[in-house]
Amino acid sequence: MCAMIGGLLSYIYLNLGVQGTRIWMETSGMAFVVEVVFVGLLLGWIVGLIWWMRTAGRNYSRSHR
Repeated sequence: MCAMIGGLLSYIYLNLGVQGTRIWMETSGMAFVVEVVFVGLLLGWIVGLIWWMRTAGRNYSRSHR
């Protein structure tokens, strides 16, 4: 779920039309959009993994006392 949210946030950022990203989108085309969304997916996945590891670690220590 976090990966999907990260991908959607990066896609929304591209659609906002910020001046710097608009220039990159015009020169690079669809490849730039795919790369940015993929990076957003990876970042979302990493955040979800860290979140899962932190919560699983708390549950593990409580159940093994």
